Amino acid sequence: MKIFGKKNGRNTKKLSRKMIFVISVILCLTAIIIAFSFDPRTEINTAEKKEIKRMVSVEEIKAGENSAKITLLGEAIPEWQTMIKSRVDGIITNISPKFRVGSNFKEGELLLEFENSQYEAMVADAEVRLSNAKNTLLVEENEAVEAIENWKRSGFKDQPESPLVFREPQLETARNEVKAAEAFLVKAKIDLDFTKIKAPFDGGIVERHVNLGESLMPGESIALFYSTDKIFVNVNIDQNQWKLLPDNLNSVSVKLVDTESGNSWNANIARAGNWLINVSRLRPLIIEVNNKKQRTPLIAGTFLNVELLGRSISNSIGVSESALTKGGLVWYVDQDSTLQSYRPKPHFYSEGSVYISLPSDTLKSIKVAVNPNSTFMNGFKVKPQLIREGE
Repeated sequence: MKIFGKKNGRNTKKLSRKMIFVISVILCLTAIIIAFSFDPRTEINTAEKKEIKRMVSVEEIKAGENSAKITLLGEAIPEWQTMIKSRVDGIITNISPKFRVGSNFKEGELLLEFENSQYEAMVADAEVRLSNAKNTLLVEENEAVEAIENWKRSGFKDQPESPLVFREPQLETARNEVKAAEAFLVKAKIDLDFTKIKAPFDGGIVERHVNLGESLMPGESIALFYSTDKIFVNVNIDQNQWKLLPDNLNSVSVKLVDTESGNSWNANIARAGNWLINVSRLRPLIIEVNNKKQRTPLIAGTFLNVELLGRSISNSIGVSESALTKGGLVWYVDQDSTLQSYRPKPHFYSEGSVYISLPSDTLKSIKVAVNPNSTFMNGFKVKPQLIREGE
């Protein structure tokens, strides 16, 4: 039994060796067949392999003169916003049929009237007082003349020691009484005139606070009145925007656009504030619109886009805001089809474009990458694809 076991193990080892030999032969034959089936003419020549360049969309832009455009937001406000108040007391006895919110009035047009009998009586009393004061003055003037003549007839050559001799104090008092009576009459007439409330200027009623038959005291509100002839728009600009404006602000072209209707108005800069706002450090600029010259009047309260056309910037270009990376870089392709970048200082933004200077004063145009990304590297060879030509 032991001898049989030894022979069986030896046979198993012989079979394993034969299997290994057979497999090795098959592998060698397979390698030989593959080697002979390979065409040497298909050998790759690395020297002749072409370089694959990345395609980059660019926009070729020519440098030129670009007028700086500053776009701001503002609200139209009237030149005058007056709360009309009563100056005298009384009962409202008459109201204009137009005295309603939204109605327009010409300067001096009647709004309403108070009951005025007491003020007419005051005017009459003032006239009587003035008349009496004038009569008293005439009497004193005559007596002063007689006193001087009596003094001369008495033979006195020197002036009297007391001014009472020539009635000078009495004469001065009479003159002052006339002045006081005249002033009292003027005030009485003004109070009588205040019983008629009139439009202080061309404008419209924004708020009405009284009704027919009401009794008012001096100082009570009657109506809020807005002027219509001139409209102002107050905007605030920073120091960089201020530098884009010419020295002569009268030459600045100003356009106002209604954000809702799209209506536009031509305007001009009325004045600039000579101070900076404490919190924002911005400088106020006041825009004026003369409604008398406008085909469609600008209404107070309108929200507006304010477009200011400033000084010209030479050797500048306008590129899409998408061409400016978050880091403030602009990528372009040079004459050798190589990517380059620079960090310009934006002059201004307008309608989705940012206006910048070229990286070199010697350049006349530039091919800007319209959609740069984080994989861009300086000196990287690319294949520029021109999408459009701009100026």
